[in-house]
Amino acid sequence: MRLRYKICITIIMSLLVVVTSIGRSYALWIITEKQSGTNLVASGCLNITYNDLDAEKKSTSINLPNAYPIDDDFGKQLSPYKVTIKNECTLAASYKLYLSSFVSNDLPEKNLKIFVSRVDDNITWGPQLIDDMTSVTIDSSIKNEIEIENNDQIKNSYILSSGVLNPTESKTYELRMWVSKESTNEVMEKTFKSIVFMEAVATENHL
Repeated sequence: MRLRYKICITIIMSLLVVVTSIGRSYALWIITEKQSGTNLVASGCLNITYNDLDAEKKSTSINLPNAYPIDDDFGKQLSPYKVTIKNECTLAASYKLYLSSFVSNDLPEKNLKIFVSRVDDNITWGPQLIDDMTSVTIDSSIKNEIEIENNDQIKNSYILSSGVLNPTESKTYELRMWVSKESTNEVMEKTFKSIVFMEAVATENHL
């Protein structure tokens, strides 16, 4: 009985020695390094300014109280509505420039032409009839805000232009609008009211 007991002790001791040796050997081959600094995630900012005032701080809104049908060449020479949008912050921004018309208008969109130019790179759109443009749905919160401020409901909304503004980048647009020369007496003593606005969201795509 004692012999068997001693053997058991010897075997256990031997296992302990082996396990201890393996543990030490493993530890000799493990090297642990740690980061010298700390990790930091800082959010960027998004701030797009919308400026449609001239040098005298007056609005450049289109105002044609006695408009009459004219041809496109003359229409493109009219004084424009001018707006500059600028990215004042650190994140690139995807933007859309919209034109919305109102329900109270009695001058049909089929009689109005629009011409848009991006001054920075001399890119132009139009002239084309507003009625030929594709109407889009705008964000409900923006729609409600515009309707409250103007005491009128939006009828149609159109995208005039879209793109990406990189940090500190700006783009200037000019918008001209006139009564098409094909119009008849149906446009007499009628009114068309519209508003231009911009929507922008942060994006990872830089141009």
